[in-house]
Amino acid sequence: MELKVVHSNRVALDCRDIATELGWSSEDVFTAEALGLLHDVGRYSQYAEFETFVDHDSVNHGLHGYNILIKHEVLKQADPLDEAVILDGVKLHNTRNLPSAMPVDNIRFLKLIRDADKLDIIKVFRETIQDGRHADMPEIMLNIDLTGQPTRELIKEILETGSGTYRHVHSLADINLLRVAWSYTINYLPSLKRLIERNHLNDTIQSLPDDEEITLIVSRVKAYIEKRLAEGV
Repeated sequence: MELKVVHSNRVALDCRDIATELGWSSEDVFTAEALGLLHDVGRYSQYAEFETFVDHDSVNHGLHGYNILIKHEVLKQADPLDEAVILDGVKLHNTRNLPSAMPVDNIRFLKLIRDADKLDIIKVFRETIQDGRHADMPEIMLNIDLTGQPTRELIKEILETGSGTYRHVHSLADINLLRVAWSYTINYLPSLKRLIERNHLNDTIQSLPDDEEITLIVSRVKAYIEKRLAEGV
């Protein structure tokens, strides 16, 4: 629970700082920080009731958090537009793909919370492993095999689509490979720069096993990042 509180605080700070770098208004920066604080509000009762953070074994924590905010009228004093932005951000921050139709402002904030959340998830996983706490925190590691080999179906999925699904994640190597593929889904350039500067992506890449197809995935990801940085978009 404490780890989730710390995670939410860090995500809120990243939301605030990235929004500021993007030139958003002070009001939007404030809303972005609030969204960061609230994005995982569904995690606490999820773990209290099910003792897991694995959504398919319990509840969709994004939708669950959305329902909690509605039920307890947490945002009743907020501006209606800000309320809609935060509610959509909480509900959809953990979906695989962005919705096809949504108000422009809501999409803007949703892209931000998805970026900031991914940045800190990668940090939490890497630091948990580096500190040797992963064996004692199976719920954070999604109860996967810490020593298993990469799943070929996941490798094939990433090679073909550029992304992977958790249904093919069965080992620590799979999680690390999935995190590397997340690079394709980073929306804003300041977010991508943080991914590189904090070195967590490089650490994750270095932890992957020596495998021809994985090497191909990594080379494609690096080329994609270099292209975006060079183009400044």
